Amino acid sequence: MPELKSLRAGALCLHALLLTVGTAGCSTFSSVRSAAVRPGATFSGQASASTRPGAEAGWFFTPYCVSACNYHLVGAEVAFAYGWDRGGGARPVAVGFGINSFFPFVEGYVQLSDATEVQNPWGVGARVGIPIRGWRQHQLYGRYDVPLEANKTLLLNPGIVVHHGGSRYSGGSVVAFVQGVGVEYAGPTLSITPSFSAVVSRAQRTDFGIRNSPETRLFATASLGVAFYGRR
Repeated sequence: MPELKSLRAGALCLHALLLTVGTAGCSTFSSVRSAAVRPGATFSGQASASTRPGAEAGWFFTPYCVSACNYHLVGAEVAFAYGWDRGGGARPVAVGFGINSFFPFVEGYVQLSDATEVQNPWGVGARVGIPIRGWRQHQLYGRYDVPLEANKTLLLNPGIVVHHGGSRYSGGSVVAFVQGVGVEYAGPTLSITPSFSAVVSRAQRTDFGIRNSPETRLFATASLGVAFYGRR
């Protein structure tokens, strides 16, 4: 019965996520995940909403807005990862790919704590954005786990997000420092992770050769993630 309830909850989360993907236009800024590499394939998704990010940062992520784009942002992400617990003292690693709203990426992660050090696993990873219509987004992040009880873990994910690019007439960049905090509820084949992230961003852009004043803002995002994986 508990596993059935988890599957139903996961299905509801996935349904909500797919609805969000159809309308999302911004970055999720932070994808809060466990530091422990899961061997094998993992399919994951996340939906997020933010407070107002400022007019300059909002311009990069609000479709069809040309000025004063200080709107609440909605984002979604879907991703696939494959992990290896290599044994023999080698560090567990995972590689994958996905799309964060409109921005595709490839990703690599290494768990720097040994696979046998299960108390507080930690590691670092990076995303490299694939250019699309002149825009791309990269991330560098860390992960640290604090077990709370059976199948419940506090996740700490600090990171840096760099979004940049341009078209013939306009361009610029957003650099954001992010601290993500979440709680993962893990089952045999499914996990659900509500999370919160504090974001400090600095955005600057140029329109038709005129450079706008850089803007630094503090804002927040709230997210819900779901992951499906094979039974260990």
